[in-house]
Amino acid sequence: MKKKKTKRYNFYVVFAGILPGVYESWGDVKANVEGYQYSDYKGYATRREAEIAFSLRYPSGSPNKNLKWQHPRLKPKPEHDL
Repeated sequence: MKKKKTKRYNFYVVFAGILPGVYESWGDVKANVEGYQYSDYKGYATRREAEIAFSLRYPSGSPNKNLKWQHPRLKPKPEHDL
């Protein structure tokens, strides 16, 4: 019986997730898409392929760049006046 060969990718693009972008590790991708209802991501062999795919989907850059809302884990803590 032949072993099923799994393809490993060096770069990933999160198209729809908590923070869309190009990532180098599956752990970062998983953190961005896990629990996200309509997540969309794909693996690529090279960074160039991943960046081209991302720029074709979002020609003006990250879809989050103009958002005022940020994920609660990414928000800086407010400073208190003493």
